[in-house]
Amino acid sequence: MNQAMAHDNESSAHMLTSNRFRRLAMSAGRRAPDCLIFAVFCVLALGSLTPARAAYTATTGRLVETGSGSAPIDDAWIREHILAEAARLDTEHRAVGMDTLASQLGRSSCAGIVLSRPSGDAVAPEDFYDRLKKSVLVLGSPYWCTTCNQYQLATSAAIALTASGVCVTNYHVISHPIGKALFAMTVDGRVMNVKEVLAASQADDIAIVQLDGGGLTPAPLRPDAPVGSHIRVISHPDDGFYSLTDGVVSRYLIRSRSGLRSTMMSITADYARGSSGSPVLDDSGAVVGMVADTRSIYYTIDHGAQQNLQMVVKECVPSASILKLFR
Repeated sequence: MNQAMAHDNESSAHMLTSNRFRRLAMSAGRRAPDCLIFAVFCVLALGSLTPARAAYTATTGRLVETGSGSAPIDDAWIREHILAEAARLDTEHRAVGMDTLASQLGRSSCAGIVLSRPSGDAVAPEDFYDRLKKSVLVLGSPYWCTTCNQYQLATSAAIALTASGVCVTNYHVISHPIGKALFAMTVDGRVMNVKEVLAASQADDIAIVQLDGGGLTPAPLRPDAPVGSHIRVISHPDDGFYSLTDGVVSRYLIRSRSGLRSTMMSITADYARGSSGSPVLDDSGAVVGMVADTRSIYYTIDHGAQQNLQMVVKECVPSASILKLFR
């Protein structure tokens, strides 16, 4: 069973609106316009933060401690922060609609962009996480849930490729959206909207996007990672933001889906739903692939029910495919 990792489905999104906001929305007797609900939510979400956290935001603007790999990450706070900042950008009329982004997926190349060059030097294991997580972004798409009458957040990932805001994520993150706009958060808590698709490939499940802002820490792309190479993944499984796993490249394969053929990289490092667009990194910190989806293998299927899970195959986009869009 193939499972695309982006945003996933509504059951994996988290309900973040306070009971106070829910009562307000329901008391209106009808669904208010999205922009009005979102604006009200912005005020309430910010007001729901504890005084200590509100001061922390005003003072440093940081949600994730970047000085130590052992510092705890507050997943719920990150989700609330993205929702509140997305609401602010929406009220400032800076958000770009997903329909606009989807209409740009036909662009096939973005030549002329200068990318970072990979180094041959290995990053010390104790420094790897703190250094490389700076190039990983959280993508969030707020949407109104008509079942629970609350805003929820569908999440995925992107990789910074230039300091000026060029990033890469999966094609399916944009082509199969849940929300109406897409926002990106850096590891230090800055939130900006995704304003344009520069190039894309449906066959390879790639979208090169431009953020409305810069100051990013770019990661280099390396096109060659032989089978057996040690790799690491920094991803956001089920909103467990900035999770580090490791493994090896297990094989390369030709995948045919909906009449489209592409080369994929299979790895053994774990990831799960919500991890679309996350980097697969070699020991030097270069991006050798990008998380795409999983395929679960069951031993038996009894009356349509899959039983006895044996293996979950993790299939990723190799960096060689990403580099083709920059030529």
